[in-house]
Amino acid sequence: MPDTFAPLLQVSESGDVTVVTVSDRRIVGEEEIREFGRELFALVEQDQRSRLVLNLQNVDYLPSGALAQLFKLKKKLCHAHGNLKLCNIRPGLLEVFSITRLHTIFDFYPDTASAIASF
Repeated sequence: MPDTFAPLLQVSESGDVTVVTVSDRRIVGEEEIREFGRELFALVEQDQRSRLVLNLQNVDYLPSGALAQLFKLKKKLCHAHGNLKLCNIRPGLLEVFSITRLHTIFDFYPDTASAIASF
């Protein structure tokens, strides 16, 4: 499988953990949000991946629609007995998770290595 899964995401492996790096700084358009969800869901539904680290180092902003996609991904992974870890989150984006109370649902890590190690 190539390192680039699709335009919005770069996918790599670290042992049995899939590291997904979001390429875009902002995922704002309706179609872009849907594509973001499709690409993430395909990792679980089609590729049978259950341990995901989502690297958000490039992301400045995620609107509510993109946050909803992450919540759905978390639920899909829980049903598949997997988990999702978020890492490299900029302070402004972390504040969005806090304001929306999603900080109580997701596990956050300062860097990719610590997120991978948490599995």
